[in-house]
Amino acid sequence: MKKIAPILLLIFIIISCKKVKPKEYYSIKGKIENFNGNIYLTKALFDDEYYFDNSLKDSVLVSDGKFEFRLSTKNNFPLPFYIETDKTKTSHFILEPKDQQIIIDSLYYNVFPKIICKNSTIQKEQLILKERISIALEKFKTEFKKIKSPDFPKDSIEKSAINAREKLTFESNLILKEFAKDYPNSFVSFWKIAMNIQYNGYNEELENAYNNLSTTIKQSKVSNVLLQNILKAKTFKIGNHFPIIKLKNKELNEIVLNVTENSKADYSLVDFWFSNCGPCIAQFPKLKELHSKYNPKQFNIISISTDKTKDIDNWYKIMEQKNMTWPNLLDENGTKSSTLGIVSFPTNYLLNKKGIIIKKNISLIELEKLFEKAE
Repeated sequence: MKKIAPILLLIFIIISCKKVKPKEYYSIKGKIENFNGNIYLTKALFDDEYYFDNSLKDSVLVSDGKFEFRLSTKNNFPLPFYIETDKTKTSHFILEPKDQQIIIDSLYYNVFPKIICKNSTIQKEQLILKERISIALEKFKTEFKKIKSPDFPKDSIEKSAINAREKLTFESNLILKEFAKDYPNSFVSFWKIAMNIQYNGYNEELENAYNNLSTTIKQSKVSNVLLQNILKAKTFKIGNHFPIIKLKNKELNEIVLNVTENSKADYSLVDFWFSNCGPCIAQFPKLKELHSKYNPKQFNIISISTDKTKDIDNWYKIMEQKNMTWPNLLDENGTKSSTLGIVSFPTNYLLNKKGIIIKKNISLIELEKLFEKAE
């Protein structure tokens, strides 16, 4: 018996010291009022590089108002997501790398849902930033209300509305820069910068906001992705020449697009799209109208498709259906576009005769007004 006791003690020590298997997932448990069906956890940014090894369960079934998602523990930093159904989605929110609970007030169609992340420092910081930006937003609403009034000059409505939106963007970026200075360790600033770069392109104040972030955040592996995207976006900074790109023509032969040297039109619109993009295709009738109305010396379009190899036939089909008689080029699988940081579609750049970028994502209304003034 005396011999058995030390052996049992040794076994107990070995079992106690055995390495515990590391946790593979964070559990995101949630509640939704008055909803049944599938919900989806969707990445809030188009660039998958931000999410690295994060494996998501695409959808879960809400049962008795409860659900659970799992996030890989391979990512040890907060990430932005939406929760959506087939009809609506929440505003973006940031999930911290830990087990947590969230509450969604509603997921009804046409209801803008709110999410409450329990005991979330990040959500508190989001509310602070939202409150600061709301001051600029209220100014914009007041100004926009004046523009929509019956007494406002009709010929100034479009220009004034554009100026008001640009002013709001400028002031919001300044607020974000100051917020990053006040909260340098906050991923709220980080992801807001990433989203603004994705949707609006390069802005000096966004780069300044990034510079205000702490060394800790800048040394995270996800920070390098944002820094590279800022530098890519800087390539398309207003006032820069449009870059030289290797693409394919309709015969699938490689060509070099050099708008600076080859442009003969007063204005050129370089439009990035793909054949399964509804908003991209919806703009073609109006572009066709403008292209037909103004001669080649005034206006030229260069459409660059980012279609995958398997969708090239569909690319040909859309070009024929929409009678796209202007130059059409292919960036097969979007290789060059993604390298240049173009990940949302449609994305366009308006260039002057020298191939210099003068506007990003100009609307069709703005484009038409531009030519009307030139006449």
